[in-house]
Amino acid sequence: MKTYYSLLALLLSFVVTAAQQIGYLEITEEDWSIVQNAADIVSERFGRFGSFDNVFRYRTSRAALVQSDGRCYVAFRGRRLAALKLFVPRRTKDYCVDNECCLVQTKYERDLGDLVSKIRPELEACVNDYCTEMDCVVITGHGIGGSLAALAAMSFKSYNPFGITFGEVQNVETPCPLIDSERWWRFINTEEEEGALVYDRLSARRYSRFPKALGHILLLSSVDSTAVAHMGIDRKWEYEYDTRRVRILPGRRTNSMDKYQDRISALTAEYATTLTYPIAVEGFDEGSVCNFGGECESRLCGESEGKRACLA
Repeated sequence: MKTYYSLLALLLSFVVTAAQQIGYLEITEEDWSIVQNAADIVSERFGRFGSFDNVFRYRTSRAALVQSDGRCYVAFRGRRLAALKLFVPRRTKDYCVDNECCLVQTKYERDLGDLVSKIRPELEACVNDYCTEMDCVVITGHGIGGSLAALAAMSFKSYNPFGITFGEVQNVETPCPLIDSERWWRFINTEEEEGALVYDRLSARRYSRFPKALGHILLLSSVDSTAVAHMGIDRKWEYEYDTRRVRILPGRRTNSMDKYQDRISALTAEYATTLTYPIAVEGFDEGSVCNFGGECESRLCGESEGKRACLA
C-alpha cells in the first residue's frame, strides 16, 4: 500500500510540474522590445532583402554586431544550403568553455568556425563603451543561425547573454551548464493548413540528435496576431512523436525570417494600441487549430467541426 501511495504522489508531482512549465513565462514590455529589436536586426541583416554590409564571415556563415537601445546584439545566419546541411549525419562532440562542457552537433560547430574569435574584441568594446544596461548582450539568429547563436552564447557565457532565436535548429543537449535556459527563448511559427496546425520545419526534432529543446518554446499563431503559446522549458516537444496527426510545413510560408518579423511586429502593434503587458502566453483561443492541449488557453484540444481545435 505504501508503494502505491508513493507512486501516486510521484505521478501527481509530475502533473504539477508539467502544469507549471506551460504558460508561466512573463514577458514584460522591456523584454518584448528586446525580442522586436532582435527580429528587426536578423531580418534587416539576413532576411530576404537583408544587407550583408559590415558582417563577420566564415565560409557561408555570417554574424553581425549591432548596437541598439543600450545593448549589444550579436546576430547569426547559417548556411544558404540549409536543407542539404540538415541531413548530414548527426555526430556530436563536447563544446567546452572554462572547463564546462555541453554536447552539441558537430556539423554546426564546424559552421561557427572562427566567428567567435572575430566577434570577441568588437563585443568587448561594445560592452565597455556602449552598454547602458546590466547583462546587455543579446544573441540571436534564425534557423541554423539560431544553432550558431547557441554555440556563441556558450563562448560568451561571462556576459550572461539573453538568447532570442527564430525557428532555431535544435543543436545543444539539455541541460547545458553553459547556457541559462531561463534566458533562452525560441520562437516557432505555426500555420493553419487544410484544417491542421503545422510548424516551421527547421525547428523539427528530426534534424537533431537531442530529444529536448533548450530554453523556452514559444509558438506564434498565424490566425490571431495576439496569440502566443508557451510550451514549457527544456522539454521534449511532443509533435515529433505523432506523425499521423502533425505535419511540418515545407517552404517559406512559415520559416522565412521576414515572416517571423511580421508576426513579432504585429504583436508589438497590438500591445501598443489595445492590450497591456505582460505578453499573454497562455495559448491559442477557443476554435484555433491545435495538435495538443498545451497549445490552447483552455489546455483542451479535440475534434471540432472536422478538425482538431482548442475547446472551451
